Amino acid sequence: MKDIICYIQDKEIFTVSETARYLTVCPQTVYRLMHTGQLRFIMIGSRYKIEASAIREYLANQRANVM
Repeated sequence: MKDIICYIQDKEIFTVSETARYLTVCPQTVYRLMHTGQLRFIMIGSRYKIEASAIREYLANQRANVM
């Protein structure tokens, strides 16, 4: 598999598992972030999907909270 950093630049929509792998957390953490409003998501049918822009936004917010 490609380097995970490059991977986010190549895709626009991610599954919960892909997002968890990118953020190096478990899928349950991704679900918690989604349901607490910290990570935007969309539903496609009955599936949760996370846009790359939502992941970038979440990471930017986390950086801002650290500083």
